[in-house]
Amino acid sequence: MSGEVSSINRKGPVVAIDGPSGAGKSTLARLLAERLGYLYIDTGAMYRAVALAVKRAGIPPEDEESLAVLCRDLEISFERHGGGYRVIADGIDVSEEIRKPEISLLTSRISAKKAVRDVMLHEQRRLGGAGNVVLEGRDIGSVVFPDAEVKFFLSASAEERGKRRYLELRARGEKVTREQTVADVKARDARDEQRTHAPLRKAMDAIEIDSTGLSIDEVLAIMERYVRAGARKRSDGPDGDWQDHTDSQEVCGLKIILAKQAGFCFGVERATQMAFEAANKGGKTYTLGPIIHSPQVVKRLEEMGVKVLETIKGLDNGAIIIRSHGVAAKELQEANRKELEVVDATCPFVKKAQEHVKSLSQAGYDVVVVGDADHPEVQGIVSYARGKVYVAGSGEEAGKLAISGKIGIVAQTTQSFENLKNVVLECLAKGSEIRVFNTICDATAVRQEEAKELAKQVDCMIVIGGYNSANTTRLAQVCAEIQPKTYHIETARQLNDEWFDGVETVGVTAGASTPKWVIDEVLHQIRQIDRSKTSLGKDRGEQE
Repeated sequence: MSGEVSSINRKGPVVAIDGPSGAGKSTLARLLAERLGYLYIDTGAMYRAVALAVKRAGIPPEDEESLAVLCRDLEISFERHGGGYRVIADGIDVSEEIRKPEISLLTSRISAKKAVRDVMLHEQRRLGGAGNVVLEGRDIGSVVFPDAEVKFFLSASAEERGKRRYLELRARGEKVTREQTVADVKARDARDEQRTHAPLRKAMDAIEIDSTGLSIDEVLAIMERYVRAGARKRSDGPDGDWQDHTDSQEVCGLKIILAKQAGFCFGVERATQMAFEAANKGGKTYTLGPIIHSPQVVKRLEEMGVKVLETIKGLDNGAIIIRSHGVAAKELQEANRKELEVVDATCPFVKKAQEHVKSLSQAGYDVVVVGDADHPEVQGIVSYARGKVYVAGSGEEAGKLAISGKIGIVAQTTQSFENLKNVVLECLAKGSEIRVFNTICDATAVRQEEAKELAKQVDCMIVIGGYNSANTTRLAQVCAEIQPKTYHIETARQLNDEWFDGVETVGVTAGASTPKWVIDEVLHQIRQIDRSKTSLGKDRGEQE
């Protein structure tokens, strides 16, 4: 075998995807590679091919010396076939045989052997070392490519993975039960996690995605966004930086630039995953207020049987999901008193603001919350105070507050730093002691700065997100201050062709509560604009 490629000589990023059996790694890795134009290496299929060869040769899994010899002699390759690929071992197509349950179980035992892993490790590094590659397995990001530029850890509940496996096997005509496949998944998890060599572990810097309740397209969209945002070559590489993977396209003379951070932030993505996971379990499920400020996500959950409640008054059983913005302390206490199943999807950053308000008020501080008094997040944060608490939406409002002495300040997570600073300056003139906790989410600040820079480069800005979303509204405001032709929309249906009259470059960004499928629909609609009907198109036509 030829040598491995040094990481600094890569032509592009290595994308490592790990996770337990049945998490959808193979399907998502293949689709992600196709979408990015990268090479896909199915490392799981490589181990399965070894397991099949071991079974055919009658080698005991404990005979590591014989296993090592077999691995070194076995020729494994991948051939494209239609929209997929075939696995070839020693010139024979083994694609179907390596997917049988008995081979899956044997693979888990074989792949735990150090002799096997040493040989396969070398081969995987050789195949993927050049970069622009997607590999999946159980230790790609932790062992095979610990220096991978992008790492994912895909997970799902054992029940969900067992169900997927059950449906897959039944579709092939195999007689299995759901209970059996779930039990097999749990048994394999235990073996993979406890094996001595390269046990199943999430790399510290891996992005974990729980796919329970999410479609393949939704998970794929999340992964693609991370790769495109982070796929850049190190500055010490021989060819300088890799190309920035911001989604920039030119269609019929109209250049479209999609902001790298458009769409779900960490807290919203987490809340959405938790909500869909709860919905997937069935039973009576509710959200206390909309789970996030996205009518489209709320509608999809409603279609799965999740109802939105404004209060838990009258609710005596079922599961209640706490929205990402959080709820008032007394509402959470009431849910626990009623012994409802509580799924707390409160954003960790919001939770931190609630905790600061509670501790500040207990320490004798008058508390000022910087934000919109009518916003549910702020209403929830305020409820954790035990003493005097005020809400200031601006420095001007803070200047009118009758406060003095010890003042503690926190901020709504979607506020701008400039607004927080203005409130703090006003409070400094009033108080004898000031404590300030900057509880603004980094994602909010990053999105706003990115939106500002993008607005400087384009002739028109489209900001996508719910009209009830504070962070989306703020994005539209900061863009409009720079680019007057800024339009805030919720869906593609609200686009107006006249907005693009005379426009050559359009920037697109989206609030933290905007799902990827809504962004994709908007991008698709912009691409369909009939440029011949715009003044720019007419001018070009006349010139030609």
